[in-house]
Amino acid sequence: MAESADRKFRREINRRVNASFQLIDSEADVINDTRYVDRDSRNAERESDLPSEACAVDLEDGHRRLCVHDRERPSAHSSIVPETDVPQGHVLISGDACYPSGCSVSVPHDHTDFERRAFHDSSAAASTSATSQVRQRDSFELAPTGSNEEQVCERGSVDSLLAFRERLQAWALQSRASHTSVTSLLRVLQSHECFSALPSTARALLQTPKKCLEVLQLAGGKYHHFGLSAGLQRVLQDCAELPRILKLSFNIDGLPVSKSSRGQFWCILGRISNLEDKAPFIVGVFFGSSKPNNANDFLRPFVCDINAAITTGITIGETAIPVSLYALICDAPAKAFVLYVRSHTGYYSCTKCDVKGVYCEGRVCFPNVNARKRTDDSFRLKVQEEHHTGESILEELPFDLVKDIPLDYMHLVCLGVMNKLLTLWVRGPKVTRLGSKVRLEMSEKNSQIARCVPCDFSRKPRSIAELDRWKATEFRFFLLYGGPVVLSSLIPAHMYKNFLALHVGISVLSTPAAPASEIEYAGNMLKFFIRTFISIYGKEHVSHNVHGLCHLADDVTHLGPLDSWSAFPFENHMSSLKRMLRKPDLPLEQLCNRLAEQAHRPLRHKKTESHVVFAAEHADGPLVAPCRGPEFKKVTLPGNVILRAEKRNGCCRLSDGSIVVIDNFARLPCGEPCIIGRKFLKCEDFYSLPCPSSILGIYSVSQPSSLRYWPLKNISQKCLKVYLKRKSIVFPLLHATVHM
Repeated sequence: MAESADRKFRREINRRVNASFQLIDSEADVINDTRYVDRDSRNAERESDLPSEACAVDLEDGHRRLCVHDRERPSAHSSIVPETDVPQGHVLISGDACYPSGCSVSVPHDHTDFERRAFHDSSAAASTSATSQVRQRDSFELAPTGSNEEQVCERGSVDSLLAFRERLQAWALQSRASHTSVTSLLRVLQSHECFSALPSTARALLQTPKKCLEVLQLAGGKYHHFGLSAGLQRVLQDCAELPRILKLSFNIDGLPVSKSSRGQFWCILGRISNLEDKAPFIVGVFFGSSKPNNANDFLRPFVCDINAAITTGITIGETAIPVSLYALICDAPAKAFVLYVRSHTGYYSCTKCDVKGVYCEGRVCFPNVNARKRTDDSFRLKVQEEHHTGESILEELPFDLVKDIPLDYMHLVCLGVMNKLLTLWVRGPKVTRLGSKVRLEMSEKNSQIARCVPCDFSRKPRSIAELDRWKATEFRFFLLYGGPVVLSSLIPAHMYKNFLALHVGISVLSTPAAPASEIEYAGNMLKFFIRTFISIYGKEHVSHNVHGLCHLADDVTHLGPLDSWSAFPFENHMSSLKRMLRKPDLPLEQLCNRLAEQAHRPLRHKKTESHVVFAAEHADGPLVAPCRGPEFKKVTLPGNVILRAEKRNGCCRLSDGSIVVIDNFARLPCGEPCIIGRKFLKCEDFYSLPCPSSILGIYSVSQPSSLRYWPLKNISQKCLKVYLKRKSIVFPLLHATVHM
């Protein structure tokens, strides 16, 4: 009976260990990027899956058994399978589990508990005598070993273990690998003597906090305040030259955690507006099943932090830097929430003027563009009581509550007005709806333009059929570049002219360092757009967003070009926060832990080149006298402007206004870099109404010249060149101006 129970227990151990091996194999496949390998290769690779604490021991009776360092050694209570019970060609692993002798396996720590069980029968005595003569080994090798040369570690390939650990940490954070996968990888690495000093768990490697950071219960949810100073310290840690003053912009917005729950984050993000390419940083995060039930409670830690920073400044290293509040950037619903004013559907919802909405066709519209403008004093005194729903804690901050809280360009223009126009054309009233053939041709033109889009744009134009899935950047590209070409000769002239008024106005307001006269012209152009929009589509479609266009020029006059204070960088950062979550449970605590892990390594900023960098050297030409090598196919100019000797990225405008297509980069006899290409001899206005397109640098070009050369320093701006029906239309890229 005792022998029968013994065999039954062995079978149960074998079953559980087999299940464990299958689980480990599946995890190893994930680590190996799910690449397919044949059975022999997988058997050879399993040896590296052994946990770092594991080793093999040989017994004098020919048995072999797996132990765990510092946790378990073979003892008098360990069950040893008699040699006669082990099939020929197999070895004994982890207690009673038998596997082929040519197979490499790994056993997780959790299964050592099976080995610690003792049999209270006669076999225990036999185990005692056997294990007293155990000979421990330094390594665990079940697979046939190769030559010694193959197993020698090339120590020179890794600068140091510390540098390797930092690279491993960076990989884990950048790839967002799960802690389980990172821990499995660490155990594989620790099986090699060179990496035995690495941490054994992902939490140790990434320095995950043992306890979650302080979480407050407020406003119907949970809140954690990371702090303004901590964010600025991290952003400025690699700044070579600190500015005299930090002009800070902030964004407050909600973010759904998942589609399957009501949970949502409300984030307070900050950004240094007077430093280029500085990523946003997080100041505070709220989590709840809805937005905070009290905006003042939610904002109180933030307001106290800002007031303290404005009073005393921020100390970076040993330098105290003054701080000013540059702008608070929110979409319309978030702005109404934090300011305690009417939402965008209310009659008195405009935050820039005292206009009263009109109820028309089942909606509130705002056809009046000449209402009295609000001021900071009139807002604080609540001159128009209907506009306010309460007292906001933001009134305690020393900034202008009207001018310093602009209308967000991304939500107002791109996701608002441009989306509305396309929706009216695709599925609006019959009067303005375009036919199916026209929509199909629009999609075909978009596809043609997509082949011309340079590397500066992360998204290429998509079909009109996918309009519901377009992102804000796609609407922006259509408005500034693609739309004038796609809509030309497709929609009625009066509708095209109305669209061009919006295109011209936003293009001017997006231009860096636009003079005051041009900004005023753009403001008048947007008011013209609203008036003609009413006559074409009806005043019932003049929504809060369409009305807001008449105030954009004032915001640009006060804060600068549209892209310098838009919500685009904040929205990009918000999406990265969502990707940090790994499971639905405790999302705020997860976010705190992920951000704490990232705080232990330098923040990655987009590197802005301040000098010329050539790449892709070749010797294929073309060359014209007196140019000579070395030749290159790519150059990066100051401001991260990338030009290549190809169709998509090879068009530029020179300082004299010439439009050139680049065929090669070379050098002059004096060593000065130059470009070799063709100049367009004929440049005409692409459109003439509502103003000549040449005012914006937009041309219809033709008649390329023979090969010529120009000094590289003559380049002033990168351009987008679109091929369409034997025409080439050139648009200057508003963000790609070169300063050399």
